[in-house]
Amino acid sequence: MNVRYYQTAANKRSKMDILNGNSRISKYILDTRSISIGNLADMLEKYAMVVFKPIIGGSVKDIGFVFNNGKEFYKVLQSGHSYYYNGVRSLYNYINAMSRKRELILQQGVNHISYQETPVVVRVIVQKVYNNWQVNGIVFKAINQGKALDDEQSIKSGYGYKTVFDSMGISLGEQSRLKSEIVSLCYHSAIALNKSYIGLRELGFDINVDKELMPKIIEVNTRPRYEIFKKMGEKTTYKRIDINHKAILRSVNNFKREES
Repeated sequence: MNVRYYQTAANKRSKMDILNGNSRISKYILDTRSISIGNLADMLEKYAMVVFKPIIGGSVKDIGFVFNNGKEFYKVLQSGHSYYYNGVRSLYNYINAMSRKRELILQQGVNHISYQETPVVVRVIVQKVYNNWQVNGIVFKAINQGKALDDEQSIKSGYGYKTVFDSMGISLGEQSRLKSEIVSLCYHSAIALNKSYIGLRELGFDINVDKELMPKIIEVNTRPRYEIFKKMGEKTTYKRIDINHKAILRSVNNFKREES
């Protein structure tokens, strides 16, 4: 089927639900739920950290991190400020108030590995120029707790895959195994999402890797930024992605067709 439009999909929960419904992929998906007081209470029982964010779009100020320290109160980190609440009900009321009537989701929080004392996540660019998906770039990018994964600072600060894992003392064999696992995960996730969103052409996966080297998908962007490869000097990778991006745009009649 020759689909000639460039589709984006904004609904974070829908994308995660699709991936979670795939038996091959589900173990790599973070627990992601609609917001309710019941889901909030249950997730805070299970996880030391829970993230709340808009189901569609959102800026840095719309994202919050809730920490359960086991002492009958919860700490919220949002936009560089800390707030404290002594029960799930008061915490839930705060989240509802700050949402400004925007629908939110809850997601299992994760601990990130670090490079030079800076938390990092993996960004993977996957493109479909013609009929087949290709994984065309993989890099670590810096993140700031309490900031969006695509904030400008994150885009500017990138590190090579091997550079980060060498600093952790990870063997070359283990690096190769994990990279193959991440590439396979993104490739099969692209195919799974494409079955529901047939106009997808480019995807950017943000993947957390924990200290046990287990990858987990945090978000999937359907109009991903890739300047990070240029800024970190990965000229060959940047050129390959950019050439593919321009070829994709030339092949479509309608640049953007939004689907929730």
